[in-house]
Amino acid sequence: MGVVRVLVVVVVMATALVAPATATAAAGGVTIAPSSRAPAVGQTVTLTGSVRSTTRPRQVRLQRWTGRSWSTLRTTTTSRRGAFSFRHVAGAPVSLRATAPAVKRSGKRLPTRTSSTLRLRPVAPALSATPAPAPSPAVTPAPTPAPSPTPTPTPDPGPTTDPEPVEVLPRVDVTTTTGEPIASLELYQTATMTIDPRGSTLAASTTPLRIRVRGNVTSWVSIKLPYKIKTDKKASLLGMPASKNWALLANFYDRSMLRNQLAFETSRRAGLPWTPRTQHVELWVDGGYRGLYQLAENVEAEPDRVVVPEGGHLLEADSYPDDSTPSFRTPRGIQIFLKGDETAAERDVVAGQVGAFEDALYGDGFTGPDGWASHADVDSFVDWYIVNELTKNIDASLRNSVWMTIDAQGRLSMGPVWDFDFSAGNRSNWSTDQPSGWFLRTNWFDPTWPQTAPTQVNSAEAGPDGHWFVRLFDDPAFEQRVRERWNELSDDLATLPAYVRSQAELVAPAAARNFAEGSNGTGLPIGPTFLDPEPDHVFAGSWDGEVDLLATWIGARRSWIDQQLDD
Repeated sequence: MGVVRVLVVVVVMATALVAPATATAAAGGVTIAPSSRAPAVGQTVTLTGSVRSTTRPRQVRLQRWTGRSWSTLRTTTTSRRGAFSFRHVAGAPVSLRATAPAVKRSGKRLPTRTSSTLRLRPVAPALSATPAPAPSPAVTPAPTPAPSPTPTPTPDPGPTTDPEPVEVLPRVDVTTTTGEPIASLELYQTATMTIDPRGSTLAASTTPLRIRVRGNVTSWVSIKLPYKIKTDKKASLLGMPASKNWALLANFYDRSMLRNQLAFETSRRAGLPWTPRTQHVELWVDGGYRGLYQLAENVEAEPDRVVVPEGGHLLEADSYPDDSTPSFRTPRGIQIFLKGDETAAERDVVAGQVGAFEDALYGDGFTGPDGWASHADVDSFVDWYIVNELTKNIDASLRNSVWMTIDAQGRLSMGPVWDFDFSAGNRSNWSTDQPSGWFLRTNWFDPTWPQTAPTQVNSAEAGPDGHWFVRLFDDPAFEQRVRERWNELSDDLATLPAYVRSQAELVAPAAARNFAEGSNGTGLPIGPTFLDPEPDHVFAGSWDGEVDLLATWIGARRSWIDQQLDD
């Protein structure tokens, strides 16, 4: 029976991915034609058409097939003769149609009229198109010569500021020693990583390392896996400070592939002590093109990363099990990991300190001199909250990837920020697709379905009081500090939509290859899959649409919060 069910699902999914023929295609009354059926990726295509039997202007909608239904991209109005036009920026292959909704005219109902389906198959730029001497136009890599005869990490410790932006994305080739697929979350494989900066001023490098799969939900995506890297020696990669610990972020669940970059930029503008540095890159593994990635600093307790107070600890709240790392649960049920070489005795001390913070937070005198604020760096809670509330980060409600530090006296600080794949409008659960409404300060606990709340604080005893940030907004002083801090930051956050679009312009050719089919791309899905189905997951139908959704959403979100918190 199990095999039969799998086969049925596959057949249904395969059927759903095919754009259906319009019932009135032969005599639909609407025509539409593109200026090019095979435009270059990034080229603007003009779609012209007409609605028959129209003597007055009529609304027309341009729609794309999502894999399950037709979704409206744009709306226009015809001329009196029925003519109309749309402009569409070519991205991933897409099925389009034009439809004129039913309308009443002089008491007479004009029926819906729809064109036949138009299939655009943009041509991706060749993979070899770079200012530097290019590798072969085929996907198989031609690794850049190393800067020295022997593979050694770059000895320069590198800058302490953010890496410089580049106009052409660097190429990263990972070549494993055995040639076997990198598939384990636990076992590292030895490999060499060669970085070709492709004409930028960043340094080329060839670095011996170990590599494995990383992540929790992201590690399920076999078609685009994220990776954890440990270099043999400290190495400065693409202008970032030297370290042994790095990540290659796949950003599969975020079809814009820009949400982490947006959130990290927001964190920098909010002034958090450290935010992971990243560089967009194109990745090849053992000669196979894997698409657009981010080479990023891992969250680590290091001098150029998270500076932990003497005698303190780096902590992560996360719901997933990890037997290799010491952990404990708070009185409210939050699983917290100590990210270091701590002993069981140290773990017990930290558990007691975090428990004391939690007891003070939920105690009767929690706003008093011995209340929660005496156990916390209040400003870090404020700034971390603003970044995660602005983006409606689903994991931020003490669910997953919530990082913090604690000093020897038990004073808790929030940050750094991490993991924004499920944020900024690309999920519909808990109204996170809407730019309006509070997310992190809202208690989503439902006693009927307690496990559906996006937090670890979901037991029958603890759930009604909510997670930490729900409780914090019962403190008028904390709420006022959030209001004041928001008004200090709001003007700097107003240009985030422009930042999204500038990053999109930077990665556009690589993004096209990430989704393009054939030898010049990976053929990765731009729409829903069985890992992220609709309606819980929100899709725009094209990469350009994803970028527009993100930029528009973050602008509207900031405006809504402004209206709530404006002094």
